[in-house]
Amino acid sequence: MPTLQATHYAVEAIQEEARRLIQQGVLRRSAAIAHLQPFFPQREWQAIAQELELQDYCPSDPLCDLIGDCEEWGED
Repeated sequence: MPTLQATHYAVEAIQEEARRLIQQGVLRRSAAIAHLQPFFPQREWQAIAQELELQDYCPSDPLCDLIGDCEEWGED
């Protein structure tokens, strides 16, 4: 019986996806990190959320905290 392995997401890859979604206007910098969930495979979101928490990111933190420099970015 084959075993399924979850893909490991590095924080940098998650940040890059967040930047891409913001640049495309899909998400706002002020949106919570949890709003990334629909853009990743459902079965892998738990591992992604755990990785973010290990890096001291909370699901309710704004995306600009994840991608950096909240203060430098103007209002969306």
